[in-house]
Amino acid sequence: MEQPERKIFTLDINGRPTLALQAQNIEFARGMCAVPDFRLDLYEITSDGVPICPVDSVFGLRPATKKEVAAFERAVGLAPAADDFTFVMLIKVDRVEVVAITCQANDRA
Repeated sequence: MEQPERKIFTLDINGRPTLALQAQNIEFARGMCAVPDFRLDLYEITSDGVPICPVDSVFGLRPATKKEVAAFERAVGLAPAADDFTFVMLIKVDRVEVVAITCQANDRA
C-alpha cells in the first residue's frame, strides 16, 4: 500500500515559529501537537534559559513556509533515518534530549 503524501507544518508558540513537523494533513498535525506528553516536553525546553513554551502558551499550526520546509528537510537529511513522528526545532534551544516516540499499531487511525 502506498504511503499518503506528507506535508510540512509549522507550530507557532505565542506567535513565534518554533518547530516544523511532517504529517499527512493539518488535522493529523494538530492531533500530534495536542498529545499531553508532547506539550509537557515543550514546557521543559528553554532557549537562552527562557522557557520556549510557558504553560499558558497559545499554539498555532499552519503550513510551513518555503524557508521552514528547507530547514526541516536539511535537518532530517542530517539525522538518522526514522519512520516515526519527526519534528525540527526552528529556534535555538538549550540542551535537548532526543527521544524517539513510536505509534502503536492500534494508534494509527
